[in-house]
Amino acid sequence: EEAKADEDLTLRRVLPAACSALADEASMVRREAVLAVQRACQVENVGRPWRQLLLASSHHLQPLVDSEDATLRGASLDLLACLCGLAVELRTEPLPPDSPSGGAAVDDDAASAAFASSLDLLLVHCVVRLEDTWGPVAAAANRCLQQLVTAAMHPSEGEAVAAAAALEAAELLQRREQEHMEFEQFVFP
Repeated sequence: EEAKADEDLTLRRVLPAACSALADEASMVRREAVLAVQRACQVENVGRPWRQLLLASSHHLQPLVDSEDATLRGASLDLLACLCGLAVELRTEPLPPDSPSGGAAVDDDAASAAFASSLDLLLVHCVVRLEDTWGPVAAAANRCLQQLVTAAMHPSEGEAVAAAAALEAAELLQRREQEHMEFEQFVFP
């Protein structure tokens, strides 16, 4: 009972505050918010509303991955990778048997749609960050891109098609690393 109350309090007050702090004007606050939301992504055994709120925070990421603060850029790319993994989990996880058949699915669809709408632009920013002058940001962009490709595959395309496209993209990313492919070769094969 107490654990449930703590989760409800966190869901109603703490997590929304951390997510909205992603848009704060102060770089230090945004950096701490990114870390807090990353940690929130790692919490296990949480309900769907928790994960939906995390996915909704993605609309704050575009300015963060382009920040002048290199540490913030790298952390934001790592957060985006976490959110991509979360989106894939939500998409593939069956609804709990005790949930109403419509409500949770509609909420998941809305959260996933909002997240998916931001992915195209974030994908472009992520590809650009592969060439970041600070090595850790470029490495974070590479890790993020692998997750982004998987999350960007729409289930409407069919699982086999999505899996094949994700595998092809992963092979291209791996080939880029192994062959030290130039940016132009990678983006315009």
